[in-house]
Amino acid sequence: MLKKFVSSLLVVLLLVGCSSNKSEEATANEDETTENTTTNDVGSMADSLVGKLNFASDMSEQRENTMMGMLFQMDKDTVTGGKLYLSSDKTSDTCGVFETTDANKCIEYINAYIATLKDTANNYSPEETFKIDKAIVETNADGNIVAFVICDEIESAKNEVNALLGK
Repeated sequence: MLKKFVSSLLVVLLLVGCSSNKSEEATANEDETTENTTTNDVGSMADSLVGKLNFASDMSEQRENTMMGMLFQMDKDTVTGGKLYLSSDKTSDTCGVFETTDANKCIEYINAYIATLKDTANNYSPEETFKIDKAIVETNADGNIVAFVICDEIESAKNEVNALLGK
């Protein structure tokens, strides 16, 4: 009799534990969908830039943790999404689009990366310093999207970035 009681109690607890609050799930799903839509938008913007610009080498997409921590030292409160491509060979070609809550702080992160990249280029590939000096870092009118490009074709890149950001 005790075994039946314990078994029944266990089944009831499992069923109660598996039930969910539909309104909480719906709200969480709506928030996730909104965030993914915006992140996908900046991702497609970066994809578009890489497709339109003639980079000197193949570009490889970076993982988010590499982008946020190792390269830019960004925090998730400031940079809420983005996509970054780096050159697959030894050039300094770079293309990234980031969604941000603070464009100035995001630009500070990017400028710190540019300074580090320039120091490295000075030592190992001085021919790359000219295009690093001419890096394009622009924001849209709302100040919530920052685009960043380093490439050989500076004017073409500037025109594409401005068109992408609606300038």
